[in-house]
Amino acid sequence: MKHLKKCHHIVLHIWFLALGLLITGCAGQDVRVHANSGAKLSNYKTVLVEFTTKVPDSNEQLDQLESMVISKVKREGWFEKVLSASGNPDSKTDLTLKADLIELVKVSGAARFWGGAFAGRAKAVMSVKLVDNSSGNLLSEFQAEGKTGAWAFAGSTDQALNLTAQQIVDFIKKNL
Repeated sequence: MKHLKKCHHIVLHIWFLALGLLITGCAGQDVRVHANSGAKLSNYKTVLVEFTTKVPDSNEQLDQLESMVISKVKREGWFEKVLSASGNPDSKTDLTLKADLIELVKVSGAARFWGGAFAGRAKAVMSVKLVDNSSGNLLSEFQAEGKTGAWAFAGSTDQALNLTAQQIVDFIKKNL
């Protein structure tokens, strides 16, 4: 009889674990590289960061993304200067990072709190190009996508933005 109780206990744990995995879903990251010339980004001293979007009602998130990327890249110290195109439109730099926000699915903290898993997944997708300013050549083109999980404590739009910004920074690091 003790053996049956122990088996029942194990089966219940496995069932709850499987159910939890089915319901939760994880925060995701996805980087799709479309073109990469193999050029070493460490050869560049100055970078202009230019963020754009045609996604309606996304200017606040675009500003957040731009700020996150600039802050993270500056913190790493890979380049002498990292400038925002919005604040320095006529700046002469060696490299331009052009990032276009092409998809944004917002999930607020309140929606996550009240709706839990039913609030859905927050997601931000950016099309990113790295351009050599002296030649105009496209060095790299990739797509960064940050998305939260679909479970009750998965996160909000801010988390998806942070994941997307980190992917851009990680791509730069990988190509130094």
